[in-house]
Amino acid sequence: MVLVTPSSTRVNNFITTLLQLLNALSFNVFTMTYSSITGKYTYGYTGTASVVSFIFTDPSRIGNQMGFDEVSTNTFVAKQLVSQNVVDFVSTSTLFLHSDCVDDTSAILQEVYSDNSIPFGNLGYNCKFPSMYTKKLRSSSNAVYNFSLCDEHDLEVDLNGHQILFTLLLYRKENLTKVLKTIALSSSSL
Repeated sequence: MVLVTPSSTRVNNFITTLLQLLNALSFNVFTMTYSSITGKYTYGYTGTASVVSFIFTDPSRIGNQMGFDEVSTNTFVAKQLVSQNVVDFVSTSTLFLHSDCVDDTSAILQEVYSDNSIPFGNLGYNCKFPSMYTKKLRSSSNAVYNFSLCDEHDLEVDLNGHQILFTLLLYRKENLTKVLKTIALSSSSL
């Protein structure tokens, strides 16, 4: 297991840190370059090993930072390996607000995409089209509901002591057929 500290998340700092760790743990000598055109790393090694692989298992997220799927095995060919994906230093790109007030099996009240947000910064979200994200309320008689904020892996998000604030918009959807029938009846009596 290789531990990479949170302070080493910039591309060049990450290269330095990762190479130090890989070379300290191996008889091989690793190299690593970053392409600002493709957003991918190219890994290489010199040494006697005939097969070298980077193996990532859940729940490690270092695969994203190295440019690979979170759960994957990536084997060097001819002592070289290009990352499969663009490197990603954003820890969570999608948040899900879960609540037992939602009347469906997912219990997802709202999904929030962290577009253009700064890692470890505040995330502001304003739903631009509330009617498109309407959820049916499980029961209007409950006085207490539970909420949790999870990432795309359904793991609860550690807010590191920060508060979360959200506003709920609750409304009753009218039965359109009933409304039109009432209007038609009232206009026919004129």
